[in-house]
Amino acid sequence: MNDARFILSQYDNMTTEPPPSSIVDWIEARRVLPSDTPLPGYYRFNRTPFQKEICQNLNPYSPVINTVVLKSRKVGMTTAVDGVIGFWIGAWPSSIIYCTATEALARQWATENILHVIESCGLNDRLIAPFSNARNKKKRSNSKKN
Repeated sequence: MNDARFILSQYDNMTTEPPPSSIVDWIEARRVLPSDTPLPGYYRFNRTPFQKEICQNLNPYSPVINTVVLKSRKVGMTTAVDGVIGFWIGAWPSSIIYCTATEALARQWATENILHVIESCGLNDRLIAPFSNARNKKKRSNSKKN
């Protein structure tokens, strides 16, 4: 499939329905945590009720402009925010800036965490390869050699 056909197929698959109004319901219906985590299975806010309002504030329908969180380490905030990012990828596609404490954490998130979020929320169809044909791949490999 060439690039133009791919873009047209994505346009044909677009929905005119507005995104769901509850980010919390969307996350609980789709986000699945792996079996090697402390709470495997579908993500449930009743396990971490203090995160529910924070996530709801990150909903596009929320009137809240800024959310500040003071928290301890290892309370599952990354997991909750991963669900929010899954919502934005799946229900309301747009540019997302993910900021974290260190460059090492950012690299880990970009290479490990986000891939699991995409897979567990069933969002693989949202990924678009930056180089989709052989000619572009060849140009890219030639530029690396120079």
